[in-house]
Amino acid sequence: MGFIASILTLRDSLSWALLGLSPLQQSALEVEGGANRFRPFGPELTPRNLPSDLPIYAVRGYRKRPLATVTSQGDVSLSYQPRETFDVVAAFYEGQLQVKRWDVTDSHEDTGAGYRARRFDVQKGARLGSIAVEETVADLGPIEHRTVSVSIDIAYWD
Repeated sequence: MGFIASILTLRDSLSWALLGLSPLQQSALEVEGGANRFRPFGPELTPRNLPSDLPIYAVRGYRKRPLATVTSQGDVSLSYQPRETFDVVAAFYEGQLQVKRWDVTDSHEDTGAGYRARRFDVQKGARLGSIAVEETVADLGPIEHRTVSVSIDIAYWD
């Protein structure tokens, strides 16, 4: 950056600090603020063709794009990473499975160093499968990075 460009950048920065934003900058920020107010936490959306009685935690969006497969027979395979803690997501499934009238035939819990999981074996009519909520912890020195993932596998049996 040259000397003249440095002075112009400094002038623009000081004028913004002393005089406030220009009308054009203010309107741009207002438009951006309005757009971000109603935007989900991520660009990812819940896949559209999932059965409506399948509980999916999508309150705060997803960390990555959900991967879903739904066959013409009704088999469902879904994996996603919600932006929430393990306890909140596991409690959501404990409550919503009953609300959506899924029978929980068995429930498993597993914990280990840097890992914990809760799995629900579910059945509703001719549909049978499992829902697993897992949390992994990566030690990044002074902080821990926790990632929650959900895997849903439901098969339709004739």
